Amino acid sequence: MWGAIAGDIIGQPWEGNASPSDAWGSRPPLVLRGSHFTDDTVLTVAVAKILLDGDRPEDALKAAWRAHPRAGYGFLFRKWCAGELDRAYRSYGNGGAMRVSPTAWAFDDINEVLDAAERVTIPTHAHVRGLAGAWAIAGATYIARVGGTKREIAEFCEHLGYDLIVDLDAMHRRETFATADATVPAALRAFLDTDSFESAVLEAVQYGGDTDTVAAMAGSIGEAFYRGVPNEILEQVIPRLAPDLLEVAVRFTETQMRPRGFYLDGLPR
Repeated sequence: MWGAIAGDIIGQPWEGNASPSDAWGSRPPLVLRGSHFTDDTVLTVAVAKILLDGDRPEDALKAAWRAHPRAGYGFLFRKWCAGELDRAYRSYGNGGAMRVSPTAWAFDDINEVLDAAERVTIPTHAHVRGLAGAWAIAGATYIARVGGTKREIAEFCEHLGYDLIVDLDAMHRRETFATADATVPAALRAFLDTDSFESAVLEAVQYGGDTDTVAAMAGSIGEAFYRGVPNEILEQVIPRLAPDLLEVAVRFTETQMRPRGFYLDGLPR
């Protein structure tokens, strides 16, 4: 979960920028001075609250939007939260995938993880490809958390229909900006092709386009695989969280992540 939050904040300034490396230079800073959280963080924390408190997913997602209405949500999500859509709008975007990482920490069985990922995704992203993206990120994060290999993670995602050999640049030119099918493979490749949390997130941002979400998804898996988010990143991320988001994130860490062997130095208690 903290990997998703960190990836979101790191990627936020570069959303829509096709070539962030041009601005970064050879030694890019991870967190820029003006970096802030977006809807990726707000809804990831909302999922954590669902898992902690048993809230109805629809209610928790709408409550999160009301608490942070200017966090950068998609057009259809805003309409759904405002009551202008009377049912799930069957999105095939990446909104489900960006928020599901807490499910990978709340259960010790992958089927329970995937069931929970579906439950928190389907109110908005009921399209089969939207669900596949959520399953891919939740499952990959779980497999990483329990010590699985990168090969096992790749095979799991390939079974969900993701071609991890595809030319990402060509696909990005062809696909819609924030579809699951355009961005989930980029996040997976950013994780699979690198060797640290930092390099995975930076690689995700280099993809361009929906940088905060791609980095959040890559960061979700990277956190689990590399056993945490580096402290020097967390020290810059934590002060950027609104108090209500930080309270839930800390509570989730204490009750769901620490008992499963995850320890986070410097986290407020």
